[in-house]
Amino acid sequence: MSSALHFGWRLLINRIVTRDNLSKRGFSVVNLFCVMCRKEKELVQHLFFECNVTWKIWKLCDKWVSINSIHHNSTREHLSRFSMPGMTKEGNKIWKSMCVTIVWSIWTHRNSIVYRCLDNDEVLNVVQINAWIWIINKIPKVQLSYSNWWLCAWLCIKFSISWNFYCGQILYVVREVSERTL
Repeated sequence: MSSALHFGWRLLINRIVTRDNLSKRGFSVVNLFCVMCRKEKELVQHLFFECNVTWKIWKLCDKWVSINSIHHNSTREHLSRFSMPGMTKEGNKIWKSMCVTIVWSIWTHRNSIVYRCLDNDEVLNVVQINAWIWIINKIPKVQLSYSNWWLCAWLCIKFSISWNFYCGQILYVVREVSERTL
């Protein structure tokens, strides 16, 4: 996670080695186009927040955690949405970990395309797995299984304490409602 946090900091100060930044530093870059969409110049803003491919990744992640979100084109504004007033301390840590996970996964996926000629599939799975691994290792109070995380990420973030208790409560409520409707 520390390399991902370092990456997040470099993203905020526009020091990611995109093709545009390499060109500005005097490196000879044959093609300045984004490796994800191949339509626009690969700027930090474009790669992480404006590219139609990464925009789809953000939307898939929003859908996975069951939220509708406004995506800003400004790095700071976009990343500031990952702090929620009224959420527990652990919940905010999880939510911020999600942000770092998403941008880190986009970056590592971008590099996979460049260096191993991979396509744009499976990025959401990488986000889900990395976020879960980082959360269970960095926030010891949070106990959750990968299946619960995968199925109900927003509830894991919102409640962010012993997930097994909430999972039991949710199953009880679902069972009660289904018995009443029968």
